[in-house]
Amino acid sequence: MKRPFLLSLLLPLLLLTGCGNKDLILTIDLLSYVDQSDLSIAYGPVPPGTPTTTADLLQVEANLLQGVGDATQVKSAKLTVGADFVNTTGSASGTLQIFVASLNDSDPFVGVPVAEFPVNLQPAQTTTIDEEITVSPIQLDALTSEEAFFAVRIIYNTQGSAEALQGTVTLTKLTAVLVTESDL
Repeated sequence: MKRPFLLSLLLPLLLLTGCGNKDLILTIDLLSYVDQSDLSIAYGPVPPGTPTTTADLLQVEANLLQGVGDATQVKSAKLTVGADFVNTTGSASGTLQIFVASLNDSDPFVGVPVAEFPVNLQPAQTTTIDEEITVSPIQLDALTSEEAFFAVRIIYNTQGSAEALQGTVTLTKLTAVLVTESDL
């Protein structure tokens, strides 16, 4: 009974002291930190002819792994984003923005977005975003700390629309994959 317990304590040390470049790959499902009922968000009505309307869709504080940032540094990062815009009326072009910030920042929307995705909404149509992109390791470094913010925002432009923009967006994916290397 004591051997499995002792092995579970020693396994992380063995992994860090083993051969190789000591990479640790973290896959973080950010939407798992969100209540499922908060993943579908109604938007609108946004009046036609409005050049810029900003809607903050989500702002979440995530409790992550303690100590990872103390022993590693991020050397590469990817972000996978999925969203379905079920547009009922109006049309718009827009930009879906993803933000990640340390908990020391008072507002995750203050910084530069980690990623931006163009959105083109038409009446009675569903627009789907399903993208995986490489991002700067520095931009996702906050995800190696014990606590971090992540946030999602959309910016709409309804110039040229004959009717008010209205619909629902459902966030389907928001996953970060970080490849870290040992600082030890």
